[in-house]
Amino acid sequence: MPIQSDTTVGQIATEHPLATRVFYRHGIDFCCGGGKPLKDACEARGVDTETVLAELQKELETSTTPEERWDQATLEELIDH
Repeated sequence: MPIQSDTTVGQIATEHPLATRVFYRHGIDFCCGGGKPLKDACEARGVDTETVLAELQKELETSTTPEERWDQATLEELIDH
């Protein structure tokens, strides 16, 4: 899924767990506030949406850490984690 300004923060965090690093830096709530589109979450924090989109893309492209997709994990994997 391409990350766009109208994608919800929760969906981005679920499908791209490394994106949470960017959300933490900007104080964007991806848990309880995860139902908001990225553009609305950025506006609420006073952050430029295009800047956050660029940071998300960079984080995903340059990270050497494999993404753990917990939404696709088995119950056993979740318990072990």
